[in-house]
Amino acid sequence: MFFLCGMLLAPTLCAQSKSTSSSSTREEEEQPKFLKRFSAGVRASILILDILPSATTSNNPNTQTAISQTLSSTTPRLGGGVTVEYAASRRILVSADLLYRYFSYTAQTVTDVTLADLTSQITTLSESSHARYFDLPIIARYATLPARTASARVFLGGGVTFRRISGIRTATDLNNPDGSHTYGYVPRTAQRQTSYGVVAAAGFRVKDEFGIKITPEVRYIRWLSDLFTAWPAEQRRNEIQVMIGLTF
Repeated sequence: MFFLCGMLLAPTLCAQSKSTSSSSTREEEEQPKFLKRFSAGVRASILILDILPSATTSNNPNTQTAISQTLSSTTPRLGGGVTVEYAASRRILVSADLLYRYFSYTAQTVTDVTLADLTSQITTLSESSHARYFDLPIIARYATLPARTASARVFLGGGVTFRRISGIRTATDLNNPDGSHTYGYVPRTAQRQTSYGVVAAAGFRVKDEFGIKITPEVRYIRWLSDLFTAWPAEQRRNEIQVMIGLTF
């Protein structure tokens, strides 16, 4: 009797088991769709132009005084950090990066004063400053070609960017006309701690067989505010970077 009932109920139980299994499978397939829109990785940045323009200038405020100023940018061209991306649609991708860059320069001001007896008094002020930059660009990219028509997705993008400065360190050496030296370690003061600007981007994106997405691109940044407004720390308003991103 029990054997007969089991034979009769087996198809029903099997169908219910398959239905439950298929529904759970569908749930597993459908659930991560939103999460799969997110990806994270790393991004490297290479400066095409120095943040500070290295130059030597001379001026004569009066007939007895000549001033020569020399600025050398020692900021490394390579920076980088982490990135998070969100695929809003098949063609629209939004990313936010947190990029680190080491900022440094050396500057020298030589003042030559001619006295009444036609002798010269030369004073040399040397400065070396260092700081940390943290950039936060937020960019929306639009793929000009759909994924099914090309292996590499060409895109154009635009957005905003913010730069935060911290850890400013300055060392100065004043060489007086009598040969003595006066040393100082007062950090150079920034006019603001955070600057902002707009960014335009262009590049392409490929995906390898392991699911790693490689994104080379070029970014143009126009800074709309300055961290420093006086020589020698005033940075360029226009900035060009070559970026390489790896996301998973």
